[in-house]
Amino acid sequence: MAFACLTATAGDWPAYRGPAGNGICPERIATEWPADGPPLLWRRPLTEGFGSMSVADGRLFTLVLGEDAGGPRELCVAFDAVTGDPLWSADVGPGGGYQSGPEAEAGGSDGPRSTPVWHAGRVYVLATYLQLSCLEAATGEVVWSTHLRNDLEAYTIPWHSAASPVIADGALLVSTGRAGRAMVGLNPADGAVLWRSGSGNYTHATPVPVNLAGRSQVIFATWEGLLALDPATGAEVWRHPLAFNHTSVGA
Repeated sequence: MAFACLTATAGDWPAYRGPAGNGICPERIATEWPADGPPLLWRRPLTEGFGSMSVADGRLFTLVLGEDAGGPRELCVAFDAVTGDPLWSADVGPGGGYQSGPEAEAGGSDGPRSTPVWHAGRVYVLATYLQLSCLEAATGEVVWSTHLRNDLEAYTIPWHSAASPVIADGALLVSTGRAGRAMVGLNPADGAVLWRSGSGNYTHATPVPVNLAGRSQVIFATWEGLLALDPATGAEVWRHPLAFNHTSVGA
């Protein structure tokens, strides 16, 4: 008998900043701990990466830096959340050379910055160099892939992309920065474009899904300020200018 779970369950953390995208965990934290701290259940070494973990359906997903004969590659890796056993590794795009642009002298290590998002049995990954991939959560098999720069005219910013994809109201949401079509809603099933809307230079910040005044919205942090769109249609709901203009705003 085979059983497949296609919905996130209690205790899951399926996306950047959790199930609601607000950094709030619905679980109750323990108030009493052993004197030596909680027991170590498992440990796995990872290569370089700045992204966080997403956890759903008994699996843990994250991005790391790998290598093949052609050079550095970014990998989405999956582990059994209970045992830590490796399950699969999927190549999601080129890696390395992250310290480009005027801030390169700041130093720091290399590695992908984005966090995978799990949804309905699939994992969605936005790699540093703007390759967007949909993977089967159980196997790592690529379902579809598109390149935001090549296919949707996204441009490159200093340090490249650190944002994570977001799913809200049936749309997979990313930024490209192109005037009049800076924000994009894609069909999670096949990557088809549902809508393109808004203007604003994109940043390293991940879009934030919210419900304000009874209306579903997704808030994008752009160089020019905050921009809220309807995630289902791309219609602008409101915008608010900000004085600080930089790719790292809100990141």
